[in-house]
Amino acid sequence: MSLPGRIQAAGISIHGEFEPGDLGQLVNIHGVQNHADYGFNAIHEAYCAQIAIEFVLDRKKGRSHAWLAKQADHIVGSVLIIERPGNQAQLRLLFV
Repeated sequence: MSLPGRIQAAGISIHGEFEPGDLGQLVNIHGVQNHADYGFNAIHEAYCAQIAIEFVLDRKKGRSHAWLAKQADHIVGSVLIIERPGNQAQLRLLFV
């Protein structure tokens, strides 16, 4: 089965827009998992929140994009691409 087929069979859908509650879930999964994996503390979680908040409040449509993987309305994966000066892009909040 192809990767898109396996994703669909697992009940995972990909969303390009934040919905109410997504911001909190995104910060939570990064904070909890990165603490478990690497021992990162609440300061790291605050940095994740800052990145996500800036993306939502100052997103350059067409040049920055979010991909949120959801399963049963819970975020199970993420990646943000953020436009930077000089025709550059930055990958942020990757979670797979």
